[in-house]
Amino acid sequence: MVCLGTLLLSVLHCYADFPMGKGRVALIGTYNYFYSNKYFDEKAKLIKYPTGDFFNSTSYGLTFMAGIGRKVDLNVSVPFVVQSITTSGVKQTNSGLGDANLGLSFHFPSESLTKSFTIKTGVILPLYQNDTLKTPYLGYASTGVQLGAAYAFSPFKQAYATLEFTYTRFLDASEGPNQYRGAFTLSKMLTNYTTLTGSFAHQISRSANTDFSQNISINKNFDGGTISLSLTQRITRTITPSIQGFYTLYGKNMGLGLGASFFVTVRIP
Repeated sequence: MVCLGTLLLSVLHCYADFPMGKGRVALIGTYNYFYSNKYFDEKAKLIKYPTGDFFNSTSYGLTFMAGIGRKVDLNVSVPFVVQSITTSGVKQTNSGLGDANLGLSFHFPSESLTKSFTIKTGVILPLYQNDTLKTPYLGYASTGVQLGAAYAFSPFKQAYATLEFTYTRFLDASEGPNQYRGAFTLSKMLTNYTTLTGSFAHQISRSANTDFSQNISINKNFDGGTISLSLTQRITRTITPSIQGFYTLYGKNMGLGLGASFFVTVRIP
């Protein structure tokens, strides 16, 4: 959750924190790769897994975004996830549809359109069930709800920044978890067609279940911070690819992750 669920954010900020416009549509195809062979224990000490042990995840996703009102946007995303764990030379792999997200964004832009305050609501719907015969698990297999707020503004010429807070609650188990995420994103246009974006995010997940698993996507009690850097190049009026790298700076009871993502955004019309 902490590592895979935040990868789209720096790219989606281009659309999610300013209104898309009624009747406008964007499709975003994504490829994400995540790798971890170290973890932070409950005292924030970095520990390497035994030689040859690691966790990795590959995901392919499609996100649909549409302006259903002048200041209201709809977004729907569905991922396909392939995860594997190698322990003592034994590799286990599981794949399938992951957690679908359905959300609404309500925008309140300034008259000059240089600032915007956004309220976001969402529902998480697992498209899989956890089965002890199919490991590693793809996630919590739990319905969840989200509530968030973001403030986007232009700090200087040809740049924008976003401050965002999101609360997520997973509902199907009494142990949750409850997750809190804060993020700061800054983008600078290098040319009329090229944008460089950096982001820092800190996430806290709290649960009565404090167990740590090498299957990083099912840990429920952790906290940590991640940085990412992405480059976006518009190649036509409607097609914009992006590439992104990310790294876990610190944490407690969570895996140290690094990886990369590739995005292609197609705007219609």
